[in-house]
Amino acid sequence: MKYFPLVILLLVFKLSFGDAGNSYRFNLRLISNAGDTIQGYLYHNSYDNFNKFYHQDDAFKSFLKKDQVTIFEFIMPIRIGDVTKDATSKAYIKTVNLDEIKKITIIDFLEFNTSDRLLELSPEAFNIIKPGNPECKFISNQKVSTNCQYVLLSWKKRADLDRNKKEFTEKLMTDSKDMDNNKGEFNSYLEAKKKRLLYDGILLIYMCESL
Repeated sequence: MKYFPLVILLLVFKLSFGDAGNSYRFNLRLISNAGDTIQGYLYHNSYDNFNKFYHQDDAFKSFLKKDQVTIFEFIMPIRIGDVTKDATSKAYIKTVNLDEIKKITIIDFLEFNTSDRLLELSPEAFNIIKPGNPECKFISNQKVSTNCQYVLLSWKKRADLDRNKKEFTEKLMTDSKDMDNNKGEFNSYLEAKKKRLLYDGILLIYMCESL
């Protein structure tokens, strides 16, 4: 019994700092029972390890543990600093019932850390994305979040990111002094700012990374 406190301590440590699970992006080709073909990307988090040799068709359905999945028919990877995000538009989202699928082909897959890789955008925001890496300006505030930040992105050669960063930083700094009371007004400012920036070819996003 003298080891009992140590066992409890180890269990608490495992629960607190244990495996956060696995995150996958699957590039799939699905054949429906009616013979229709659906191709796109599936994002899935699991505590189980994916085995490309075993998890095919019905075994892959069992691995997912879902009756219905969301397929993103088109994505565009974006390099944002040291992070890669997969941008997509709501126009490319398709819901699929797996009991209506008879054949699943896994074209390729990617395992990544548990931070959110997928970046879902409105069609208007998605349309400003161009091939190549964008210019980025990061805006963070420790009072708002320690692991999340706003990012200004643009593929235009002369986008005025510095001026917009300065304005947004000052607004965030002022409102963060009492964000509980300023939250409503700040959110209204944020939505209006995003629309103005899109008109100028600038994308404003909020992204978080794992602690």
